[in-house]
Amino acid sequence: MRKALRWSAVLALVGLGAFGTAAAQASPPEETGSGVSRQQVVQAEKVEGGRSALAPGTAHGGRALYCGIQGLRNLWLPLGGIRPGHGAVLSVAEAGGGDTEFIGNAVMAVQNTAVQTDGVLFQVDVQWDSGLCIWVKYVVVL
Repeated sequence: MRKALRWSAVLALVGLGAFGTAAAQASPPEETGSGVSRQQVVQAEKVEGGRSALAPGTAHGGRALYCGIQGLRNLWLPLGGIRPGHGAVLSVAEAGGGDTEFIGNAVMAVQNTAVQTDGVLFQVDVQWDSGLCIWVKYVVVL
């Protein structure tokens, strides 16, 4: 029952877009279990998100900005306090001017996610003829 309530909270946060503002700093591990090195991973340019709900069994969300993304890329989302085994839900949208999000003609998808210590390593596929700025929205359950 508790697990169902937590995932209901995750889906509600994703659906409602309940995001606060704060910054987080972390970097991907030198080498992950998947063989992806730090040099192959794009860092977020800006991270926004509510950091008040860090107690076990709680959820919080936000978004991160990445620029110059084209094709299949490995990205790092710094989230202090998250550990392997915690839940993470990600979505992607094209970034417009003034911190806006929109759906343009580029095809985008989050392909894989792997929760690491203090962050999430994930792949995003952006099908466009040049690099784009994207917002990756997230909800995590601790």
